[in-house]
Amino acid sequence: MAAKYIAYVGSDTNVHGNKGLSIYEVDNEKGNLKKISEVDANNASYLKISADGRFLYVVVDEGVSAFKILDDGNLEFINTGSIRGMRGCYLDVDKENKYMFVAGMYDGKATVLRINEDGSVGEITDNFFNKGLGSVAETNKSPHITCVKPTPDGNYVCVIDAGMDQIKIMDFDRQLGRMHMRDMIHCEQESGPRKMLFDKTGRFMYVLFGKSSIVKAYSYDCSGASPVFRQIDYESTARIIEDSKNNTALAMRINHNGAYLLCSNGGDNTVGVFERNEETGKLNRLCVLPISGSYPIDIGMLPDSNFIFSVNNEEETITLFGLHPHTTIIDKRGNEVEKSYFSMSCNPIKVTKPNCMRIVKLER
Repeated sequence: MAAKYIAYVGSDTNVHGNKGLSIYEVDNEKGNLKKISEVDANNASYLKISADGRFLYVVVDEGVSAFKILDDGNLEFINTGSIRGMRGCYLDVDKENKYMFVAGMYDGKATVLRINEDGSVGEITDNFFNKGLGSVAETNKSPHITCVKPTPDGNYVCVIDAGMDQIKIMDFDRQLGRMHMRDMIHCEQESGPRKMLFDKTGRFMYVLFGKSSIVKAYSYDCSGASPVFRQIDYESTARIIEDSKNNTALAMRINHNGAYLLCSNGGDNTVGVFERNEETGKLNRLCVLPISGSYPIDIGMLPDSNFIFSVNNEEETITLFGLHPHTTIIDKRGNEVEKSYFSMSCNPIKVTKPNCMRIVKLER
């Protein structure tokens, strides 16, 4: 059976009668999107596909909704679980699909929920409220948790607080689903750490700083009694870092083979592309792509190709680009030069207030 690629796009539902979840069939060779259906999901703001590709979890106004991914890519609603707090802004699940982790930007809360065997959202196993005052009297005046992510080994949970400019490292009890404070990574004041991810080897962690428009690379060592994170590199994500106050770094992804890391920028309205040294984890900035849209809140990536989708919230479009790394071209003088660049692959796709995009490869 040939592989099939399906894209899910979460959107606001308070405008134009939008249902919240749009489902597209994706052409893996050309990147084109063909809309096949819509599903109700109240202000779907963040999406996560389970590690086994069977379930889709969605942050909605009521908490978190679970959907079963059917053989044709359509969705079957399972249930919605409450997080007993203000709406979440980020969602992750562990590799075993036993727990989900929700970040609360507005109430400074990290929530752990159990995932039942049928994929449904289960009971809350733990809550963590961060406390304190930030460095400035605007967005950083109080805790704003923007990312909660388990480490690849499953022994710890990293909690990013953009308001407090810190990353808390928590022990995680995988039997009880409970977190306990272990350590902390202190970040520069007013840097606004926003998102983090690990590479596929689990040896390197990358943190995106929204306010300073920086991405930092860390090595990760879990071989001892305590986890050890060491900063090894950093790069600016936007074109004009000197004017970073007019830019917010928004989303971060690693491509399918781990060779490239991408960061989107709102204000600069670009996607920065970095080549990863897979042995050292260090970054080399290849180019910064104007995305032909406004406020690229998320990046969609195909599992088996170098096509990327820029999810442009304010422009209400999705734009598609093909990445051409280290391509030999002929310059104006007739000389062969190596260049890394993007090419726009189709006209922008209109989507009402898109927030997030995830793509799954179906082989059933």
